[in-house]
Amino acid sequence: MDGPPDSTLLNGAVIIMARITVDDCLKRIPNRFDMTLVATIRARQLSVGGAPMVESARDKPTVIALRELAQGKVGLDLLTSVPL
Repeated sequence: MDGPPDSTLLNGAVIIMARITVDDCLKRIPNRFDMTLVATIRARQLSVGGAPMVESARDKPTVIALRELAQGKVGLDLLTSVPL
């Protein structure tokens, strides 16, 4: 494959893959259950029109939410500021 290590070849074009791991998110929110809730709430906000806080480049709301979480743009405060 020609391209960066985190890439795939699609119809002759190199596509760079978003590399987000649970470990990156757990560094911000160590409890995996709280982390999942924050990512879920944020992904729902994005899916109904919320503005992304990171570059989105046609990513799905779940990927954007995880990227925001890994970069510290959203956190546990989301659990108390949004009615469940």
